Amino acid sequence: MKTKEVLKRAIITKTPLVIWGELGVGKTAMIKHVAKQIGRNITTVIASLHEPTDFKGLPVIEGEVKCVPPEFLTNLKDNDIFIFRWNI
Repeated sequence: MKTKEVLKRAIITKTPLVIWGELGVGKTAMIKHVAKQIGRNITTVIASLHEPTDFKGLPVIEGEVKCVPPEFLTNLKDNDIFIFRWNI
């Protein structure tokens, strides 16, 4: 089975998928291409450009301390694709 078909099936069935490879080989571009084919929106987050509180949320005191989730997570729709990129 070709990589794009595996990716398409993973997206449709909402199966988490790890794509690992060298920088610049087109991993994100391939995901964007497949997402466009099946009409899905994409949110890409590059971990190295964020602080830990960007993922946990900012602490807010409302009788007790709660963390308000980051906007890029709360704005996701059910059919959106979330790409979390590490640059290791």
